[in-house]
Amino acid sequence: MAELALFGGNAVRSDPYPVWPQGGVEEKIWLEKVLTSSRWFAGLQGDDPNALGSLFGQRFKELHFSLKTSITHCLMLRCAYLEL
Repeated sequence: MAELALFGGNAVRSDPYPVWPQGGVEEKIWLEKVLTSSRWFAGLQGDDPNALGSLFGQRFKELHFSLKTSITHCLMLRCAYLEL
């Protein structure tokens, strides 16, 4: 087994890690849209059919999941499902 770099072995990576998070023009547009609106949360699908959540859901609909905004929201949905 190879020796860990911490103990004198060869490093796996020599280049620095990329800057994170990375954002571009598209992310700036989405962020400005949210910050300039009066609604920061419009439901799981939002009231805009082209919203990011809707696009994400369409792309990954076969995975059978729903978007959640917080652990409280998850617990509320679970309790409703279990009829508690």
